[in-house]
Amino acid sequence: MDTYLAEPLLNEAIARLGLSEEFCLVTETLGFYRLAELLQHRMADLLALPGFDYRIWNEYAAFLEQHRIGHYLD
Repeated sequence: MDTYLAEPLLNEAIARLGLSEEFCLVTETLGFYRLAELLQHRMADLLALPGFDYRIWNEYAAFLEQHRIGHYLD
């Protein structure tokens, strides 16, 4: 089991985290419902997905940094 799975915030539903409507829509469309699921993919792989652009990545990274868990990003 990956160590970041122990972080409660990473296992909360994305829709409940206060991220933008666009972020929630894109991640749900791509089948991601928790941040822990996103962390299983490298930045380049996420950016290759339809709709997951640099704005979405930046919001994701900023959210993790704001909550002091940015160290989980690749």
